[in-house]
Amino acid sequence: MQKKEINQVGLEKIVELFRNSEIFAYPTETVFGIGGNPEKEEVVEKICRIKNRKEGKSFIVIADDLEKISEFANIPTGEKLQKMQELASQKPTTFLLEATEKAAKKLVINGKIAVRISPQKEVAEICNAVKSAIISTSANLSGKRAALSVEEVAEYFPNLPIYGKTCPKLPPSRIFDLEREIFLRN
Repeated sequence: MQKKEINQVGLEKIVELFRNSEIFAYPTETVFGIGGNPEKEEVVEKICRIKNRKEGKSFIVIADDLEKISEFANIPTGEKLQKMQELASQKPTTFLLEATEKAAKKLVINGKIAVRISPQKEVAEICNAVKSAIISTSANLSGKRAALSVEEVAEYFPNLPIYGKTCPKLPPSRIFDLEREIFLRN
């Protein structure tokens, strides 16, 4: 099998792609993700097309801090916030929260949006450079295993720009509905 050329790009290019409603790949703490601007419906559509994924399945919004997440989700206070922080400190946890008006409508299901704070260095670099949270979904074709390396991303998506080189490959994040206080995936 011929080795695919990897479209590795720098942070300046990621900022340009984000601003132009384009998509890119990057490492998260679990797998490589595909991301873009969470305010733009066309970004969600592009991700669905490239993954051969039916629209209507949700994506998450990921960032390095709650402030960036708060643009797209209503952050709880008091005990609910403490619960969220406690769960997130234990292992990667995605939370279902009430969505704000700023989120692309295709990211919102039943008024909720999935969000995660990521400790991954590349996620922080991207989010700080674009001054926003980003969309996150696994870098794979629908129904296939998620990419764990830049080589696997390039196999699935030969022309997709990739920022970063490696991910820690932790297990998939668990999903917690904070309002109902139940795990949807643990």
